[in-house]
Amino acid sequence: MIKNILCIFLGLIFLSGCDKGNNDIDPPTCEDNNSLNVITQRNFEMGFSTWGFGPNETDKEETYQFIELNADIYSEQIDDKIPWAAWMNNSTLPTEFTDEIDNRVSERLNNHKLVLSVSLLNTDRSDLLEDYDGTIPNYASLNDTNIENAYFKHLDFLIFKFNPDYLVIAMEVNELKLHSGAKWTEYKLLMNNIRGKLKIAYPNLPLSESITLHNWFNPEVANPTDFIFEISNYVNQNYEFIIWWAYRDYDKLWETFPPEYKDVGKLWRDTGLLDENGTERPSLTTWKEILEK
Repeated sequence: MIKNILCIFLGLIFLSGCDKGNNDIDPPTCEDNNSLNVITQRNFEMGFSTWGFGPNETDKEETYQFIELNADIYSEQIDDKIPWAAWMNNSTLPTEFTDEIDNRVSERLNNHKLVLSVSLLNTDRSDLLEDYDGTIPNYASLNDTNIENAYFKHLDFLIFKFNPDYLVIAMEVNELKLHSGAKWTEYKLLMNNIRGKLKIAYPNLPLSESITLHNWFNPEVANPTDFIFEISNYVNQNYEFIIWWAYRDYDKLWETFPPEYKDVGKLWRDTGLLDENGTERPSLTTWKEILEK
């Protein structure tokens, strides 16, 4: 079981605001009942991922600056590729990988807790994430020893570099059961072994795996009740913080997406607390009010 599932909402947290100038947004109790009164003293941390709103370095810098001023925690997501061959052969790591990691480490925000999220799985969460040459390692079972040892080295390296406060050791893992169900048992065995090694090496580091909410409670499978039961049993719902995926609409970044990723990129493109022009939405006011509690 996941010992400590951490609260990572990809634009799904309920941040409501009253818009008196828009007749389409007119909650009947908006004038008389402030939903923020439910939270009298905040006992959780609030932050954002470092997902930028544009492709340029200045856009990335602006993202870190916003997080520094409007959060007490943030998330770095490492989900591009895994240098499998280098870990397995004890060879030199790809420069593309080390440069990216060193660049992110150089942006480490002081006085902010860090959630380091690492992806084991590929984009559609059906198999292992590819290496820098586009291949994945050969395996008979997902929990093969060579996979386990290489992935532990990968996580160990990233922990050393980032020194995170929380570690997500694999992302959106329920999608694997959905897309490659035969590998699910092997995955659980792999994670159990990885988690055991990490607990020995880093006994005070909270560990977790992330899941997607939409395919947890509304899976498109033949037996949704069994699926929900299995995933729910794997998850220990213990929420400690909130991470908002994109603080600002990323239209500029979306325009650079390859055609095959344009559709899926639209899902979260317009979920920012600021719009694509940097104009604040009412939800940002709500965010700040809760942050100050």
